[in-house]
Amino acid sequence: MKANQITKSDDCYDASVLLEKDLNTSKTIAKKVLTGVNATVSSETDTVIKAQRNRNIGLVVGSGGEELFVNLKSVSAANTFITVTTKTGFVGGAGQKAWSCQIAAELIKMANN
Repeated sequence: MKANQITKSDDCYDASVLLEKDLNTSKTIAKKVLTGVNATVSSETDTVIKAQRNRNIGLVVGSGGEELFVNLKSVSAANTFITVTTKTGFVGGAGQKAWSCQIAAELIKMANN
């Protein structure tokens, strides 16, 4: 796998990317990206971040609420392999979407700045 190239499922519920950043820097970037997509971190360990998108009331009733899982694996001192998974629920599912590809793309952008 080459650095900064997204591997994704057809529906974008799963995506992965190899960042040319150490584990701690990658985790910091991931948390910023999650905040940027209007998600709140609900739990985290050294290698896993679980977040949930904030629910929105408005045009699409029930939009938001998707669960986002970011898994980080240090593959070297300067590289971290990251997988992103979006899980949607049945309640309000019509307004929910897969965020994994967008999050992976934002990880690359922030890592390169």
